[in-house]
Amino acid sequence: PVASAHVVLIDSCPGAGERISDLPTVRFTFDGPLIVDDQTPAFMELRGSDGSEAVPLGPVQLVGVNALVAQVLGPLAPGEYTAVYDVVSADGDPNVGEVDFAFDGLDDDATNCLDPDFDDDGNPIGQVLLIVGPLVVVGGGLFAFNRWASGRNAEGADA
Repeated sequence: PVASAHVVLIDSCPGAGERISDLPTVRFTFDGPLIVDDQTPAFMELRGSDGSEAVPLGPVQLVGVNALVAQVLGPLAPGEYTAVYDVVSADGDPNVGEVDFAFDGLDDDATNCLDPDFDDDGNPIGQVLLIVGPLVVVGGGLFAFNRWASGRNAEGADA
């Protein structure tokens, strides 16, 4: 039997149990590709750990093929929070989880959770390359094999 591993969360900003002083964005990074499109939207939510009302987030963006990012739109009061995600991996498996952290208040020296490769346009180039790349490799291999086989058949016909 073939074993398949589920995509798992490998990094987040904020991190689990982390105390942060600024939160312009929330980011979740997984160890495999994700599906995010109109038929399979990703979901992220930021809410108080005490169950208080959710803090507004901007649209969820797929960064590369394995990271979700959303801008924090609402103000955060100091306190405990939970960042929640719900996404589907490229193999079709749902992936739901959450990360608890604490917010201490604004600080000019805080780290931004925005990925350096983040594109504000939500450019899905990584997803396209994930699909097209293997097709080009396989197609090129088949083309080369066909040329080689044709050459061998031509040599056999000449003999």
